Amino acid sequence: MELQTVEEECERRIMAIRGEEKADVSNLKQENKKLCKIIDAFNEEKASLQAQVDKLTEELSAAYRKYRDEADARKLLITEINELRFQQQNSGKGQANDDEDP
Repeated sequence: MELQTVEEECERRIMAIRGEEKADVSNLKQENKKLCKIIDAFNEEKASLQAQVDKLTEELSAAYRKYRDEADARKLLITEINELRFQQQNSGKGQANDDEDP
């Protein structure tokens, strides 16, 4: 009789432990799902931020190209102005020389 009660007690303990393990497994599965959702949200945010970085990089490149083109255009204009001044000065000297040669 005593053997049967010991066996029953052990069986109850085993069942209790299995019940606790089952609850733990269930809790861990829920936590795993929750963490997977958090990871997915982080990945979506990462993709969104990468898209923003790509767009801003493109915009910066375009702005730099525009700046560079404007700077080049400014240099060309300065060169043309200097050439015109040089021509004007030379033509002024030429007229002055013509006035002196009677």
